[in-house]
Amino acid sequence: MKIKLKHHFTNTCYDIDKLFKGVNTLSKFLSNLDKQSQENPAMWDPNKYKGDGFECLVEAIIQLNPTNTRINITNYCPSAVDEIGIDGSGETFNGMPHEVQAKLSMDSTRLITEEHEHIAMFPAIAATKHMGKQIQMTLFTTAKDLHYVLENFNNKVRVLGYKDIKKLVDTPVFWKYFYNLMLGK
Repeated sequence: MKIKLKHHFTNTCYDIDKLFKGVNTLSKFLSNLDKQSQENPAMWDPNKYKGDGFECLVEAIIQLNPTNTRINITNYCPSAVDEIGIDGSGETFNGMPHEVQAKLSMDSTRLITEEHEHIAMFPAIAATKHMGKQIQMTLFTTAKDLHYVLENFNNKVRVLGYKDIKKLVDTPVFWKYFYNLMLGK
């Protein structure tokens, strides 16, 4: 099965070799992404660049784990560049719609809040998109988790936080495959 990343970051990342130099952990990837995002702020917004890089990483995690029941996403496709609230869509192993949101935080100890991330838009837009249908939703984040105030949200949305993502990607094999996917190999 040939895998091809569809996220636009595969074309907008200006130096893939530099981004992946020395990367074999999530923290090193995020550090390189942060540095690269700040090299030419006149050309791109650093936060947008980092967010796009993280969304592309999320797509790679999904594509490279097609049978992982913790992820449970197949037929994944990233959303259009400026679509609000949902970063990608796919389906569960049994064909149910599955919506994805990726929230990058450069602080892996912080909690996601509505005040700063406007995260409530995600389940609202996903529910509206699928009016009345049962759906699954997953939030991938490099933050620790959701703030406790969002507990009801957490019952509807599965959260894969920093530690969960590290377990999926902190292996040299993952980064080798992700690098090759970024190159279109």
